[in-house]
Amino acid sequence: MLHVKAGEFMLAEGPLRVKLLEGEASICGARCREGYEFLLVAEKAVTVEALTDLRLEVHGGLEAKLEKSEKTVPEEWLSVVEELAKGRGTVMLVGHVDSGKTFMATYIANKLVDEGFKVAVVDSDVGQSSIGPPATIGMAVMEKPEPFLNELKMEAGYFVGSTTPTGHLLPMVVGVRKLVDRARQVADCIVIDTTGMVFGGPARALKLYKAEVVRPDIAVLLERRGELSHLAKQLEALGIEVRRIPASRWVKPRGRGERRALRERAFQVHFKRRKPREVELDLTSTPLIGTYLGSGVQPSGLREEVKALLGVEVLYCESLPEGIVAIIEEKVAPRQVEVLRRRFGETIKLLRKGFEKGLLVGLLDSEGLLLDVGVVKRLELEKSRATVTTPLEDLGYVRAVKLGSIRLNEEYEEVESLRPGFL
Repeated sequence: MLHVKAGEFMLAEGPLRVKLLEGEASICGARCREGYEFLLVAEKAVTVEALTDLRLEVHGGLEAKLEKSEKTVPEEWLSVVEELAKGRGTVMLVGHVDSGKTFMATYIANKLVDEGFKVAVVDSDVGQSSIGPPATIGMAVMEKPEPFLNELKMEAGYFVGSTTPTGHLLPMVVGVRKLVDRARQVADCIVIDTTGMVFGGPARALKLYKAEVVRPDIAVLLERRGELSHLAKQLEALGIEVRRIPASRWVKPRGRGERRALRERAFQVHFKRRKPREVELDLTSTPLIGTYLGSGVQPSGLREEVKALLGVEVLYCESLPEGIVAIIEEKVAPRQVEVLRRRFGETIKLLRKGFEKGLLVGLLDSEGLLLDVGVVKRLELEKSRATVTTPLEDLGYVRAVKLGSIRLNEEYEEVESLRPGFL
């Protein structure tokens, strides 16, 4: 049992279960009353503000913490809420990993809901997704206070197919724009959370062009040592209001292993809790996209010719305007690939038998938005057929299957990340 006085702040780190027995608290800006209970896994942390005297029931693991803290919500956050409330606008949050973006996104959304606004949250952090599974961009609408974004239902999604933006900048920008457009149809205010990739040329480009295509009313840059000054200058030159705010000092730092563990837990929750099933998809009516496969033609004699040139069994082969794509039994030497390049063109895609097993895929609707994700069991291109494990119940709206670039095992753990453009 723990007693907390009104006005005090607590920092909670998992693994921890907390139940509010008496009083009222603000958790990530959401007002929670007597009877509310939450669970934190080992890699997560949250702040609790006592709005009245509290009595808490606490159960924690060996590494759990629940201790008093100084005020964890900077005044600058409240000023952003006030500004958005005036114009019913859009805010985009940018910062390095462990800078407090998701905490701030949750806090701002809850405060705006308190003000009576309908708020949409667009979560584009594909590596540490709060809305929807990893490797996707998710949009949810908040109509009542919610301390944890992962409790919200994904209203619309976009399949990127990777847990890192590297090599996937175009899908990242397109996906955010499509979901923000959808959010503007249903919400008064929009909060955009982003990835922690901020250093280097691709990261600079991603944040700049994402902001340019979305045109937020406010761009919040969470910094530690002024590392986003270059972005601030460029956004201001484009007429976007910029707020530079110190990164949170209360966010629990996470290493690469902890981030991976969180992603795997998110995949397992998404799949296992919803009883996935094996389904068969007809690739003539729901074609593959995001890959060379299925985009070419199969002229008579091509497969036999490629087999003769390579000296290995060729299971499937397509002719492309710029080359060929083939599925083969065994690995071939670079000189054999060069023979094909001289004969068919610069693009030679040779995939080993079984390459598809475990690939994450997005099942898309007619607008290219995500209905749900799945994992490939078999891809039988010669029969225009794919077998996929997915929690999606109604396949009637599936219009395309988009291949991702990560592979999961039977326990939905990441076992491989494919290089961009591999497929």
